[in-house]
Amino acid sequence: MEEERISEHKSVIKMYDRLRSELIEEHDKIDRVYKRIEKEGITNVWDRFADQGLAFGDPDRRCQFCLQGVRCDLCSNGPCRANVATDRRGVCGMTGDGMAMRMMLLRNVMGTSTYQYHTEQTVKTLRAIADGKTPFKITEPEKLKTFAQRLGVDVTGDINKIAKRFCDFVEKDFNRKYDEPSVIVDKLAPKERKELWKKLGIFPGGVHGEILLSTSSCLTNVDG
Repeated sequence: MEEERISEHKSVIKMYDRLRSELIEEHDKIDRVYKRIEKEGITNVWDRFADQGLAFGDPDRRCQFCLQGVRCDLCSNGPCRANVATDRRGVCGMTGDGMAMRMMLLRNVMGTSTYQYHTEQTVKTLRAIADGKTPFKITEPEKLKTFAQRLGVDVTGDINKIAKRFCDFVEKDFNRKYDEPSVIVDKLAPKERKELWKKLGIFPGGVHGEILLSTSSCLTNVDG
């Protein structure tokens, strides 16, 4: 096990040596910036990365449990570490596989939340445009009509009215409960994927409901 880790470290170090060489030393502008911020005592991504334990040319000193995704500090019983090979579990009974999967889910939830925020800001802007509250205009109405029609939105009448109907539709779909199938997903997802989701009982609901279900499933003794 130790030999494998050393070998992994050597390959990682070699990779980062190459990256550091390409990103700093072979690019004069970046090199000048690096030297300047270093001289002025400003922190930078290379030095911060080294401070975390992976100094260039040194073995990886970061926590092996963290690197493998088998540690958890989500509740007051932690932090806990797990080992799949020896069936060492967290205080709550969570296995190493469960810890890794849970963190993957939470990271995806954070990504979903971020993209959803961007989407809602876009919808908010489109509604404001349709209401004449911004200096912007809908410059490609046919694109909006095509997308709205694909989702089953009425595309007759004034483009601003179509835009507002579109906003109403997507906002309603965003707010469906997790057990209420998303119309947007049903309209846009590949047929084979939808069939599989339905077979597995995981067809997506509204995005807010899915975020609620996912995060609530990750706390101690819920779905672990």
